[in-house]
Amino acid sequence: MKIKGMDSENGFVEVGVLPIERRDGRKVELSMRSLPLGFTDVCEEKIPSPAPPAEGFVRGAGKKGKPFLRDPDTGKPVVFYNEKDLKYVARKREVNRLHTTMMLVESLKADPGVDFDVKREDCKTNEEYYSRIWEEFGEFGFSIGDLGVIVDFMQEISNISPSDLKEAREDFLPEE
Repeated sequence: MKIKGMDSENGFVEVGVLPIERRDGRKVELSMRSLPLGFTDVCEEKIPSPAPPAEGFVRGAGKKGKPFLRDPDTGKPVVFYNEKDLKYVARKREVNRLHTTMMLVESLKADPGVDFDVKREDCKTNEEYYSRIWEEFGEFGFSIGDLGVIVDFMQEISNISPSDLKEAREDFLPEE
């Protein structure tokens, strides 16, 4: 694709530098790039989001002989999914954190100075790999606030609206 002389080789990828400073004067600058189109699908393929557990069927409107609400197309009872199940909620939060970690790793590929100790080939699963990278963020000394600033910057340079990452950000940055 070309747009007004700009081709896909050099493209429209935005790269920005995010400075993070400490009160004692120490500073780290992170180069980050915008996320490619469809990257959320890549995240979902590598670590699928959980499905809420089925806990029976949706009750009907009280009509005699029809205790369950039925799908008009199939005639089958409509399944009730418990999205408040504690195991499901915990797993969903974990997957959202891992997806956000994947996005950060992708965005930080723009910075040749960022090198994670863990390598993908050292891990049996994608989940293990991104969990270990999450641990490295903490071991480096990034605070919850730092990670919030980094996620916000990645969101900004990727032109992602605040609502697009709201849920993932909330799970990535748990309340203390």
